[in-house]
Amino acid sequence: MKLKPGAYIGEYASRQGWPFGTHNIIVEGTSDQEYFHLANELYLKRYKKNLLVQDLTLFAVGDREKGGTKTLRTQFRTVRDILKTDPLDANGRPILVLCILDNDPAGRGLFNALRSDGFIPYADMFLLHRIIPCMHGNPIQLEKYILGANQKWKAWDCEIEDLLSRDLLECFVENNNGSLKRPPDIAGDGHRFDFYEHAKPALLHFVKEYASLDELQNIIALLKSIRFLLRLSKDGV
Repeated sequence: MKLKPGAYIGEYASRQGWPFGTHNIIVEGTSDQEYFHLANELYLKRYKKNLLVQDLTLFAVGDREKGGTKTLRTQFRTVRDILKTDPLDANGRPILVLCILDNDPAGRGLFNALRSDGFIPYADMFLLHRIIPCMHGNPIQLEKYILGANQKWKAWDCEIEDLLSRDLLECFVENNNGSLKRPPDIAGDGHRFDFYEHAKPALLHFVKEYASLDELQNIIALLKSIRFLLRLSKDGV
């Protein structure tokens, strides 16, 4: 019996517990996933439009020990291999999958490993940056533009927490002594708050409880840029 388009990848994604669609973003862990979805929920509440769920799905490769860069490399390669033989969805549209990686030593290591596997930087995989512009062009041009736009912060790592507003992060730190490894780095509109791992769940809870959409604007801007690159409606549906 001939299977419908998208059946193989749909079955594989279902077994992993992934909400797979036509356009997909894979991230390293559930905290990244929750920040992106929280930003989308607040955006939806204000503008009555979705940046995620309807035409673009975003999910973690796995929870806790099942996530991380090692698992993401294996799963990303598997998914892309499946798509070589099952590339279309049920409506005949190409299925697209990319990943967003933390811009830290582990994330950069995976980024370079995927590059050596033949995947294309800033087309198949993205390192997290404070600024990712809304622009079309070939991946080489895009990479140069992104690196140029983030030049003043090139010496810093960038994790999802660094896209939260400075006021929000300072408020959390003020009420959670010992959460930072060292004083924050500040340059222009960018900042780097290097949290201990044990403090990150508390920060996520704090953000869920108190953050406004305006304090998550950098995450919204990132989602809009990715949508633009995928030729989806930038402002959502």
